[in-house]
Amino acid sequence: MSDTLMEKMLSLPEFRVTDFKQNDNDMGFYGETKERPTVCPVCGCYKPKGHIN
Repeated sequence: MSDTLMEKMLSLPEFRVTDFKQNDNDMGFYGETKERPTVCPVCGCYKPKGHIN
């Protein structure tokens, strides 16, 4: 199964699937964000996309 198809099935457009593992009991999807998160220069916390101060 292609990574693009898995991304569409998971419906998480902000993430890229990097790996998939499966055994008899479970399956795991590994991923990373497509865009680097924005960090607030004042407090150091991550800001969600589109955040307005």
